[in-house]
Amino acid sequence: AIRDIPANTPLCRSYGNPANPSYLLARYGFLEEDHPWSFCKLLPGHVTEEMVDLGYHPHRLLFDKTTGDVSEEVWDVLLYLVLGDEDTCGDGGATQRQFHRAHVEGNHEVK
Repeated sequence: AIRDIPANTPLCRSYGNPANPSYLLARYGFLEEDHPWSFCKLLPGHVTEEMVDLGYHPHRLLFDKTTGDVSEEVWDVLLYLVLGDEDTCGDGGATQRQFHRAHVEGNHEVK
């Protein structure tokens, strides 16, 4: 302790920000049971305006620790990144742009 603590004083330990339990998983290998969702550590080298349009924001990129499900924003950003990979599509980013446009326009059939 950094100071003397009187006898019978309750002690508390903070595990960080309760709204972001990722620290617990990274540091101690567990998440509290009352926090089924945690933040996905998707950290691309460069975040584009299009990725923000798709929902890229660290607080919206979530995964469910009980089921393994991820938020729609995780899927959208990952798909956008894959579609922009020239080795995957080979179309100069046309499919990536089409996906982004469909998202912005709310066209779920094309998306």
